[in-house]
Amino acid sequence: MKTAKSYPRYIASYIARYIAVSLVLLTSLCLVACGYQPTARLTERSLGKRVAVEVLVSKTDPQNSVALKEAILQGVKTKLHKKVATTKPDSHIIARIKSSSFSATLYDTRGYITGYKAFVTVEYEVKFKNGSKSTIVTSGETDFSVGATRRSTSYSDSSLSDTERFEAIKNAASESFDDLISRLAVLGFQR
Repeated sequence: MKTAKSYPRYIASYIARYIAVSLVLLTSLCLVACGYQPTARLTERSLGKRVAVEVLVSKTDPQNSVALKEAILQGVKTKLHKKVATTKPDSHIIARIKSSSFSATLYDTRGYITGYKAFVTVEYEVKFKNGSKSTIVTSGETDFSVGATRRSTSYSDSSLSDTERFEAIKNAASESFDDLISRLAVLGFQR
C-alpha cells in the first residue's frame, strides 16, 4: 500500500516516462512525415543495386588515378551500400581526374612547410539504369601535415612523401565522391 509521501515520486516517474515516450514518438513522426529516406535508397532509384566503376588512368600521373579508384570503390561499398559489378551492372560510373594540386598552408618557426591542402577535381560520367547519361564535375579537398622538424638541427623534412601524397589525393577524391553521392540522391529524389 502506498503512503501519502510516495505518491509524488510515483507521479513524477510516471510523468517522466510519459514525456520520454512522447518525445520518441514525436521524433519518429517528424522523420516519417518529412519523407526522410537514406541516401542509399534514393540512389537505388537511379543507379540500381549493382554498379560498375571505371577510372580513366591519367598518363601524366597514374598514381592519382589509383587513389581515385580506391576512394570510389570504398564509397560505393560503404556509403551507397551497392555491389561493385564487373558483369551485368545496373549502372556505370566512369571517373577521371581533371586536375589535382597542393598548396602549403602551415609553416614552422624556421619557415619550413608543415601542412598542405590537396585539391582534386573529378569528372564523373554516370550511366543510369534507365539508360540515360549525365556528366557531373565535383571537387574535394583535404588538409594534412607532413614530416616533423628536428629540433637539434636546422634540418626539416617538409617535402611530400609518395604515401602522404597518395593518402591526400585519396581523401580529397573521397570528398569529391561524397559530393557526387549528394547530387545522385537529389536526382533519385526527383525521379
